[in-house]
Amino acid sequence: MTLRRRLARLLLTLPILTPLATGAAAADSPLRIVGPDSLPPGVPALVRIEERVGDGWRLVDPDELKVEITGGEKLPDPAALEMNPVTLLAESGSVTVAASRGSHSATATLDVGPPETAGTVLIDLGRKLTPSHRFDGFGGGVLFYDNQWELSRGDEFWDWCFRDVRATFLHILARPRYEPENDNNDWRVLDADRMDFSVSQRAISVAKKALEKDPELKIYLSLYSPPAWMKANNQTRGDAGLKPGVDYRQELAEYFFAYLKELQAAGIEVSYLAFFNEPDWPHEQDGMLINDLGELADTFDQVAAALEELIEADGALTMPALVFPDALGAGALTRSPRGTPELLKRKALLRRRVGVWGVHDYWNQPGYWPGRFKELRRFPPVGKKPIWMTEWAQRYRLGDLESANEYGANILNALRLGAQAWMVFEWCHPSGNQSGLISCDWNARPPRQRYWRSKAYYVFQQLANTTPAESTILRSTARGRGVTIDPRANQSQLLEHLALLDGETLVLHAHNRGPNPIQVEMKWPGEAKPSLEALETGPTGNRKQSDGLRLEVGRGRSKIVHTLAANTLLSVRVESKE
Repeated sequence: MTLRRRLARLLLTLPILTPLATGAAAADSPLRIVGPDSLPPGVPALVRIEERVGDGWRLVDPDELKVEITGGEKLPDPAALEMNPVTLLAESGSVTVAASRGSHSATATLDVGPPETAGTVLIDLGRKLTPSHRFDGFGGGVLFYDNQWELSRGDEFWDWCFRDVRATFLHILARPRYEPENDNNDWRVLDADRMDFSVSQRAISVAKKALEKDPELKIYLSLYSPPAWMKANNQTRGDAGLKPGVDYRQELAEYFFAYLKELQAAGIEVSYLAFFNEPDWPHEQDGMLINDLGELADTFDQVAAALEELIEADGALTMPALVFPDALGAGALTRSPRGTPELLKRKALLRRRVGVWGVHDYWNQPGYWPGRFKELRRFPPVGKKPIWMTEWAQRYRLGDLESANEYGANILNALRLGAQAWMVFEWCHPSGNQSGLISCDWNARPPRQRYWRSKAYYVFQQLANTTPAESTILRSTARGRGVTIDPRANQSQLLEHLALLDGETLVLHAHNRGPNPIQVEMKWPGEAKPSLEALETGPTGNRKQSDGLRLEVGRGRSKIVHTLAANTLLSVRVESKE
C-alpha cells in the first residue's frame, strides 16, 4: 500500500465533527444512520452509516459493513463494490435500514415522500460587482494511467474529455527511465542515441490525439522522479532528492530538455513545466523528496538556469512557464516552521523564476482550509503570479453520487477562495476510489472494456462548459436561514457556491451536497435580461434544464430563487448589466 493510500485510509477514519444531518441511533449506540428527513419518491438518495469516534462520527469502512434494506432498493454502484454512503431508491411508504458492524447495529425507518427544504442560503454579490481574481481554466491529467486509454472504443475517451468538455490544460508526465545511465559527462551536449522514450509513446499518442480534438489545449508537463542514477537513494522511489551538487541539477535540466525535444518532434508544445510533484511528502512510488524548502528553491533556480541555457542554444524550443512547487497543499509553503522562512529569504529569486504557483489540495485541517489560498496570495514570494490548484482526486470509497458531491464542493470552494485554475488528477482511472472522471475496472485490459463516465465527470463537465477560462471570479457572501454558515469560510456546511463574470454574462454555481433540498437565493446589482440558461446535474440527470427557477428583477437588483434538490449542482448563466 502506497503512502498516499495509507494517508487516504487515515483520513477516512478521522471523525466527522459536523455530520450532514441528524441520524437515527440510540443515545449510547456506537452506530448511527444518517439520511434525509424523508426519501424523495423515485429519486436516488444517500444514507450514511457512521460510527462514534470520541466526540464525533466517521463513516464505517464499507468492507466492514452489512446493510439490509426493507421497503426499497439499495442501488448498486457502477464500480460493483459496496459503498458508504449507501444509495437508496424507494417509491412510496417507508424504508427500513438495518446496519451492522461486528457486534454493533443500528436500525432506522425513513418515510418516503416529498422532502421539506432544510432552510435557505442567501448568496449576495453586494451593491457592486467586485472582482476577486482571474479564472484560468480547468484541466485533467494523463499521468500514471495512460494505459486506460487503450480501452476506448474508437475515439470515445478523447471525445468525452476534449470535445465534450471545455478543458484548458492537459497535464502529462515525464517518466524517470528515458536515460538509464548518464549519456555523457557534459550536460550541455545531449547524446540522443543514449535516450529511450519508448515508455512514453503511449502518453505521447494520447496527447497528440487530444490536440487534434482541441488544438487550443495547453500542455502542462510534470516530473515525479528523475532517473535513479541522479537520486541520493539510487532509486526512483520518492523518499530522497537529487544527489548533492550543481552537476546533478544541470543533468536534470538536460533530462527535461531531451524530453521537450522528443515532444516537439511529435508536434507537442509544452506551455507549462513543473520540476517537482509533492516534494514535501515522501512517496513509495516515483517521486523526489526535498523537505528543505531552501534547498528546493535553490534546486529549482539552478535547474531553470541550465534549462534556459540549453533552450536558448537550441533556438527551436520556447522556454515553458515554470510551475513551482506542486506541494501537497498551500500550507506546506506558508505554514512550515522551518521551510517558510527559507522561501522568504529567496523572495527575489522566486519572483523572477516562478511563472505559476502550483499546489495540490489534500491538506484539509480545521482553521487552515478556509484561508489556504488567501494565505498563499499574501505570501511575499508569490506576488501577483497565478495560483493554480494542480491536482485533486476523490480518494475514498464513497460511491458514485457522493463522490460527485465531493468534486463539486471542492472545485467551487477552491476557486471561490483564491485558486485560479483547477485540475483533476487523472481523466481516466480504475474505479473504487473515484480518482478519475472516467472509470474502469481494476486491471482492465482490451478486449475487456467495461468503462463509464462517473457522476463526477458530469459535474466537472457542467462546471467547465458554463465557466469559460479568462472569466473573472467575483466576491460574494453567504448567510443562512435555518442552515448553518461557517463564518470562517463564509460558506454553508451543506452548500457551496461560486460567482463569475464572463463579459456581460453572470455565471452562478451552487452545489447542494446535503441530504435535503435547500432554497437558494442569489442576488446581484444590475438588471438581468429575462432569458437565462440554467442546468442541473444530480441523481436523476446530467446537465438537464432546471425547472422551477424564478428570476426577479427590480430597482437595479436581480435575484434568482430556486429550491435546489439534494446532491445536485445548479449552474446559471444570465446576461446582466449593472
